[in-house]
Amino acid sequence: MPGERAWRWVAAGVGVVVIAAAGVSLGIEFRRGADRPRAAVSASRQPTVSGSPQPTAPGSPHAGAPLPGRRPAPGPVVVQGRQVGQIVSDPPGPLTLTSFSLPAERDLSNVTAYVLDASTGTFAATPYVEAAVSPDGRTVAGVPRPDETSRRVAVRDRRTGAERRVSLPASTGHLRWSPRGRRILVSLYSGAINEGLRGFAVIDADTLRVRVTWVGGAGRPERVQPEAQFAWDATGRYAVAPGAGSRLLRFPASGGRPEPDVRLTEFHDTRELLYSPSGRMLACDYLHGMGNAIVLWDTSGRTTRELRRLRDLTLLGWYDETHLLAVRIIYPDRMETVLVDLDGKVRQLLVKDGAPWPGPGSMGRYSAVPRS
Repeated sequence: MPGERAWRWVAAGVGVVVIAAAGVSLGIEFRRGADRPRAAVSASRQPTVSGSPQPTAPGSPHAGAPLPGRRPAPGPVVVQGRQVGQIVSDPPGPLTLTSFSLPAERDLSNVTAYVLDASTGTFAATPYVEAAVSPDGRTVAGVPRPDETSRRVAVRDRRTGAERRVSLPASTGHLRWSPRGRRILVSLYSGAINEGLRGFAVIDADTLRVRVTWVGGAGRPERVQPEAQFAWDATGRYAVAPGAGSRLLRFPASGGRPEPDVRLTEFHDTRELLYSPSGRMLACDYLHGMGNAIVLWDTSGRTTRELRRLRDLTLLGWYDETHLLAVRIIYPDRMETVLVDLDGKVRQLLVKDGAPWPGPGSMGRYSAVPRS
């Protein structure tokens, strides 16, 4: 909302940065760790499409091999003339840092998503506040900066620059590509970001067809945690979210009745539950005291059992079946993105964020870029 206070910092053991302007907010919450970008814009009442969506031929662009290009090289990360972090090393596998969101240095209401330029290996500004590169690297899904008339999700071809947009019926955020990279999952909220999770939308990246599923609101029991977000299961058939009473909620992405809840060991203040690539494990953040931990469960058997809790780490996501991307705080004010094994041992330091704000590592997303 123009003219409202652009940002606030609350630091009383738990630090929260909230950046808001003209209806968009990007919240960063950390407890000895850093959370993912929390970006959202309001949308129109019914899904609508702009541009000229055309069905994509089988095998292109989403079904092909990952788009080749340059990976980000170790060294300073510079945006808008300022250094916001440092890439220390490149991960060993195909995934690498491909996008992140940050506010401007002197105007925290001006949030910009930066996406890896595959031709240079550097990060370029986009017209979005949140951006996610598809698993094959050929498409970017983005949340555009809000204006007076539209609140939409954009789908852009990285090779041609062609962009199409679709409007959704509620506040939107937390874009997630399906495992095969053909659909985009978007969490829907009743108000601003993380103020009442009400459902999700699944967008076909080729046709821009939208399917909306409401899971909360008038006439529906409050089963989902209001500040949570939806994620894909490993198959791409279900959208999952943390529910009340430490439960895993599973909803068919194509519509229909939800699956029975899965009872998990106790967790608190969890915003997402993430399956490993094989679907045999599940991970989430867990708030304990003044710090964070990552909780791991084995989901391969008939019942789900807890494996372990990795203290003082904040989950960014799965890198592969045996490694996690995580954030740790190096006191007093520096965050580092690390690759850890399932025992919590740091195997590789990937990114150092510039103090005192979260930077490209803790606010980043990873997708595949083949090694040349």
